[in-house]
Amino acid sequence: GEPAECPLLSRREWGEHKIEGIGDGFVPRDLDLSLLDGIVTIKSDEAIDMARRLAKEEGIFCGISSGANVVAAIKLGTRHPKMKRIVTMICDSGQRYFSTELCGSPKHVVSPEREHPIDEYTRGQLDKYQSSWEIID
Repeated sequence: GEPAECPLLSRREWGEHKIEGIGDGFVPRDLDLSLLDGIVTIKSDEAIDMARRLAKEEGIFCGISSGANVVAAIKLGTRHPKMKRIVTMICDSGQRYFSTELCGSPKHVVSPEREHPIDEYTRGQLDKYQSSWEIID
């Protein structure tokens, strides 16, 4: 999945979001895009709400990106109800997020206004694979 506010893979756009560790505006060289069948976009607030819900209802204290993973899995299951199994990962603990909106009041960080050009590697990878992906919003 990727942040809906920064849909680089699905729409080649950049924007500010609150899901730390993903959606940084480039394709990492260790991400093999040929393995992807599609992209699920997740709003920051959906990811935060799910991480909170996992802690409250399931006792799983995880980070915001893990909340995003669960939201993406639910959206995938909703889009494809005949899928028998959908697996996702909870990659981290919520302990690193005490100073974020996950555990407190919303924080606003001002990002400087600037262009966010897509680097040559990212553009090449998207040109090669993007047209074959299913996009789930």
